[in-house]
Amino acid sequence: MIINNLKVSYGNNVVIDNLNLSIQDETITCILGPSGCGKTTLLNAIANNVEYSGVIDNNQSPSYVFQEDRLINSITIKKNLEFVMKNKNDEIIEKVLQELNIYECLDKYPNELSGGQRTRVSIARAYLYGSKLMLLDEPFKDLDVQLKHQLLQSLLNLQKENKTTILYVTHNIDEALLVADRIIVLNRKPVEIVLDEKIELDKNNRNLSHEVLNKVREHIYKDLILI
Repeated sequence: MIINNLKVSYGNNVVIDNLNLSIQDETITCILGPSGCGKTTLLNAIANNVEYSGVIDNNQSPSYVFQEDRLINSITIKKNLEFVMKNKNDEIIEKVLQELNIYECLDKYPNELSGGQRTRVSIARAYLYGSKLMLLDEPFKDLDVQLKHQLLQSLLNLQKENKTTILYVTHNIDEALLVADRIIVLNRKPVEIVLDEKIELDKNNRNLSHEVLNKVREHIYKDLILI
């Protein structure tokens, strides 16, 4: 995906101006930055949910995992998942839910699930939508550390199997260090890229104490402090 001269404004409030960005296929790019700097606006422009000028060269409609789960409470989890699928397939549904450890929730309603279970259903729904581009907007922010790490591993497994390209907005630096092929730090609006760092360590065996990750963490903290 290639973004050229992107500009997004809300009235006189210019959030993004002349942003240029290229995203490699089948990678995970994590986007960090202070609250209100335009991270979610960037995802919404890519999803064509806001008006913008410039060019976003993307040949498919992305799937989107929002901060809130946005499940339909009046229908079962299975119906929620089938609602976004172009071709209903029980075998594929089962495979994704087994990976996320929520297959037993299939015939339940959203209001019968915990917050962590609802988050996992949101991830399943995004994968079952079938797009090769997935946008994540802080979906794990309210989860405990253990569950978050489990879901990050599931995310890696599904991303590798489905060859998905992921743009992942987060405020959690450790989350980004664990899953990212690339980390981008944005400053306050209008958005500007102040750090663009690639991480080439194996994502399935990363340790947060690794020297490479410690150096990247130092760079991120330095740039966030300077913003």
